[in-house]
Amino acid sequence: MNTNELVDRYVHAVVGGLPKAQRDDVARELRTLVDDMAAERAAARGAAVDEAAVVESLRALGQPDAVA
Repeated sequence: MNTNELVDRYVHAVVGGLPKAQRDDVARELRTLVDDMAAERAAARGAAVDEAAVVESLRALGQPDAVA
């Protein structure tokens, strides 16, 4: 599974229970947050964003139902 798929699944799990009117905005903001977090983690290691940085970021955010 690539990093885009990981983020897609996480975002889908978070926004799935939200009102339809909020889903697009929350999904966009959440994707930006994950991208920023992964970039920070990768930069701290002096590396490019990779699956490990994305997974660390998603774990740091917590379970999707709690984030929602």
